[in-house]
This record gives sequence, C-alpha cells and structure tokens, in this order.
Amino acid sequence: MKILMKTDTGRLRDNNQDSMVALMLPDDAAFAAVCDGMGGANGGNVASALAVAAIEDKIRTEYRPEMDDDAVCELLATAVDIANETVYAKAQEDPELFGMGTTAVLALIRDNTAILANVGDSRGVLFSKDGAMQLTKDHSYVQVMIDNGSITEEEALTHPRRNIITRAVGIMSSVLVDTFVYPIQEDDVILLCSDGLTNEISYDSILTMMEEPVWENLAEKLVAQANENGGRDNVTVVLIRNQA
Repeated sequence: MKILMKTDTGRLRDNNQDSMVALMLPDDAAFAAVCDGMGGANGGNVASALAVAAIEDKIRTEYRPEMDDDAVCELLATAVDIANETVYAKAQEDPELFGMGTTAVLALIRDNTAILANVGDSRGVLFSKDGAMQLTKDHSYVQVMIDNGSITEEEALTHPRRNIITRAVGIMSSVLVDTFVYPIQEDDVILLCSDGLTNEISYDSILTMMEEPVWENLAEKLVAQANENGGRDNVTVVLIRNQA
C-alpha cells in the first residue's frame, strides 16, 4: 500500500477545521480517516481533532487481520460511534463548544477490498482504469434534493445550500453510520477528502492529474489545484494506492 496525505486552510478561511489520520495495520492493511469540523471558530477544530483521535485509537487497538468484512464494517461504525460520544460529551460540558460537530469518512483497504464508513459529506472515491466512482453517499441537503428529483447533480454543484449536511458526528447523542464494501484491483486508488476538494475539482480533472507520472506529489498538486480554483474552504486529501 502507498499512502499520501495533505491538508490546507485554503485561501479564504482563517483556520483549518479538518483533521486526518492514515496508518498501516498488520498484514499490509491500510487505514485512513478524514473529518471536517463545524461549529464556530474553535468548535470545528476541536470536534474534528477529537473524532480523529477516538477513531484512530479504536482502530489501532481492536483491528485484527482475521476479522471478516462484516466485522470490519462493525469496527468502523463503532469507531465513529465512540467519536460521536466523545465530541457530544465535550460539547455538553463546554458552553463555548455547544453545537460543534464533524463529518467523518473512514476507509480500511486490504486483500483487494475497500471497506468504508461515512457520516456527512466528506467522501470516499475510487479511481481505477474504468474511471471514477463515488463509494460513499453524502448526507446533505442537496443529496436529498437529488434523490427526490428536485435538482440534478450538476445543479447541486452551485446550489446555495450545498454546504448544509443532514447528519454529523457529535451533534446528537447518537449517530447513524453508513458502511460499504467494494472489491478493488491492483493500482486502484481510494481518495478520502473533505468537500473543500470536491467543491473545487471535478472527478474528471482528478483522473487527469492521476495520469501524470509523479505519484509522490499528487496530494500536494490536488490541494494546490483546489486553491487555484478558489480555495473557498479547508481542503484535506488522503490517497491510498492498492499496491503490494
């Protein structure tokens, strides 16, 4: 496995409310998570950092190579549940942090399989020789409108309420976590990112950048391109290449 990661404040924000983690696990499994915080100047920073720390601790201590895919799905969902409890409890005890929350997208890659979990609109996307495929589904206002036919996916890209999410970690005492299992191939790339990337760069453009020969610079190039295209939000990128 090969992992690249990069986060940046962007061109318009004063601070970076995104957090991320990536690590190797036993038997060449790779794990990563991206959280995009919300809740005022400090709340978003705290929420995403707490969530990533709780998730990382759960995965490090409890992942076992012999787990089947269903058990890994349960582990990822439980990690997000613990993150939710942690963020929610902190928000309840500190009035300045009340109402803070965060998105979360997690991926564990092993044995030509990608196992993901998500809450909110941070995404997991597969890039392969067949093109780009979004693996997670946004929990957002515009996604609800797309699903009921009110707007198209193209209209969602510029909708004035596109940043409103319908599900987040830490806002309530419990949260519903979606999990997914997908087969992947050698050299496929899993991208985890905050919406600061996908609001600025299309999947087709990302595919074109992936065709360039220098893999080691790809995360930096994606972040730089997001900033060049506007940089209206924090942008975080984790790339995992399925490679022995």
